[in-house]
Amino acid sequence: MILQFPTSSSAIPSLSFQEIAFLAGSFLLLSYLAQVLYNLFFHPLSKLPSAAPFAPANTWWSLWHGLVTQDRVFLLHQKLEEVGPAVRYGPNEVVVSDPKYLKTIMMAKLDKTPASAGFTTNRGTPCAFSAIVNAEAAGKRKGMLPHYATTNLQLWQPVFDEHIGHLVKVLEGYGPDESVDILSLGAHAIIDILGEIVLDKNIMSLNDYARGIRNPITRAIALWPKRGMIKGNLPGWVWPIVEKFPNEWWQHLCRSDADLADFVGPLVHDARSRGTPDRPSLIHRLSNSVDSYIGQLWPVDHVISECIDHFLAGTETTSVTLAYCLYALSTCPGVMSKLQAELDEAIPDPEAVISISVAQNLPYLNAVVKEGEHEHDLHSVLHYAYSLRLFPASPGPKLRILGNGLAVGDHFLPPGTVVGIPIWTTHRMASIWGSDATTYRPERWIEGVSPEQNTAFQPFSLGGRSCPGMNLAMTDLRMLISMITRNFDITPARQTTEASMTPRDLETLYPIGGEVRLHFKSRSG
Repeated sequence: MILQFPTSSSAIPSLSFQEIAFLAGSFLLLSYLAQVLYNLFFHPLSKLPSAAPFAPANTWWSLWHGLVTQDRVFLLHQKLEEVGPAVRYGPNEVVVSDPKYLKTIMMAKLDKTPASAGFTTNRGTPCAFSAIVNAEAAGKRKGMLPHYATTNLQLWQPVFDEHIGHLVKVLEGYGPDESVDILSLGAHAIIDILGEIVLDKNIMSLNDYARGIRNPITRAIALWPKRGMIKGNLPGWVWPIVEKFPNEWWQHLCRSDADLADFVGPLVHDARSRGTPDRPSLIHRLSNSVDSYIGQLWPVDHVISECIDHFLAGTETTSVTLAYCLYALSTCPGVMSKLQAELDEAIPDPEAVISISVAQNLPYLNAVVKEGEHEHDLHSVLHYAYSLRLFPASPGPKLRILGNGLAVGDHFLPPGTVVGIPIWTTHRMASIWGSDATTYRPERWIEGVSPEQNTAFQPFSLGGRSCPGMNLAMTDLRMLISMITRNFDITPARQTTEASMTPRDLETLYPIGGEVRLHFKSRSG
């Protein structure tokens, strides 16, 4: 028998568009389900406890709680307390609670995750913070670290005096019954300080605030971190679509990076054309420094990017810290009186300005900055006030990609695992800080902390990717808190409550009420 095969294409059955679409959709669905089953049951990390039953299946749980409810770090903390020492919250993402792994993870020169690319500034130009490759970040840091040395910051004492003095005068302009949003007011003063130290420019942001003018740079600085968090956590193909959404607030958010680049760019070009002054700003330092990663002077677009990043990092985190700390003082008059007594003794002349060197050596002032507020319910995040310990401005894990495997308890994290240790967790572990780990007690810093506590305390992160401006942030906080509390008695406004101060986390901590309104009554009468 001879088999006959059709020779005409008309004999081959054709599929309709709907049938092709159905088959393609079925294939994609089956592929997705297969990936979900693999992530849940066959992945090398499948034996780890998970943050939620289906959190490891895909990135949806992380995205929802990171971008929408903004409570991811708090939920991870609760789960780590329940089942530690390691919890899986995505297909390849793990958080660890034990601070003994901090040095292993944070000081091992590991690379960051691709999500860091969402935080590039100047229209996609990498800075030290957003650089994924550790060596690239290290090359950039060398040129900036001398700028934030304490001895160099002391040269900028007149700048701190001018702008913090201006802030005090603005507060004096309010009556004792008028409430002031210190979160916003403080941010404007910090922007002016940073403007001179970073950009060699007096931005006069606080002056605009006092006149009721909305400074567009202040708005861009406030919106940019949210933009970075959203962009960094969305698939790359989604952002070009969603950034076209025709909403005014959303468009300001999407344009915040371009607005900052358009503002900082001309300042960088102008500063470079004028040469280096006797007291150089960051612009001048970077313009005359070699980026060892590329082996040449910093390119102009990279100087712009780095300066933008320092503005962003220095403003929001410091202003949030300041606002929560002043709120804590307003609800604890005994602590505020003790702090005022220390300041009065250190600077008897009410007209004198406290110096950077004096402020950094006042024990109770530094204890207040490092501590926080009492937590009424040890398993709730609704009753905190802020400090560097209890409420770090950046409370989440600083994620790294493991180059080698890591044994955590009875679990093994293979190479390529994305892992981090939440600062929120290491700062309130009873095994480290004792039974009063969540109690506001500044005295603990005067009594002395243990080596384990020193290791666990990491508000600015650790290692080669730690915050290069931590000295500046601490100087800002010491100077602002000392000058404000020395001049005013502070009480919370009616609308500022434990509920309004409930923390949310969108890369940087912020109060759910969006503002921190306080009353400032002059101590001079």
